[in-house]
Amino acid sequence: RAWGGTGGYNFVSGASYFGRINYNYAERYIMQATLRRDGSSNFGTNNKWGIFPSFSLGWNLTNESFMENTSNWLDNLKIRASYGTTGNDLNVNNKEIEPFSYMNVYQSGYSYIWGDNLNLGIEPGATPNPYLTWATSATYNVGFDFGVLNNRLSGSFDAFYKTEKDILGSRIVTIPDTYGQSLAPENYAERSWRGVEFNAMWRDKAFGG
Repeated sequence: RAWGGTGGYNFVSGASYFGRINYNYAERYIMQATLRRDGSSNFGTNNKWGIFPSFSLGWNLTNESFMENTSNWLDNLKIRASYGTTGNDLNVNNKEIEPFSYMNVYQSGYSYIWGDNLNLGIEPGATPNPYLTWATSATYNVGFDFGVLNNRLSGSFDAFYKTEKDILGSRIVTIPDTYGQSLAPENYAERSWRGVEFNAMWRDKAFGG
């Protein structure tokens, strides 16, 4: 009786630490700062950990003394600004990078017959890149929240700009077959997004009573 089968496994581990500070002065000035440290086994010793800071500021103008003359119609006006960073170990196709891409590995190659036996061959994996590191996203945001007429009309406005750099990908180049390996992935790709968002809501009683 003959038996056959295939199998495999991946081993990836990660850890995260973060700290946060909040500050609120007289419901007028609001601050939040976060520092995050992420680690992944997908990277070599020198790049295993990444540090990603974020912070936000808010100014509640409706609690300022110079806004007292607007209190009969303006219920809320807050200006906001924020900057935040995050890291990931995804490639240009938003998939996790191959484990151990920072070191030499071997993989199953062509099989061959030697005598009466079928032997499994091995071959080198992709060229390693010991400098693999985190892809970093940075988001900039400014906006404001408002509420007027006893908060019957409320809403917010936001404008944002997001960049992502050091995204992992393989360059498209031609190499001779005699090289025997695929090229190492590199942190070279970048992309960005920008946009604005506005929303408003009216709340009131449908009937008096």
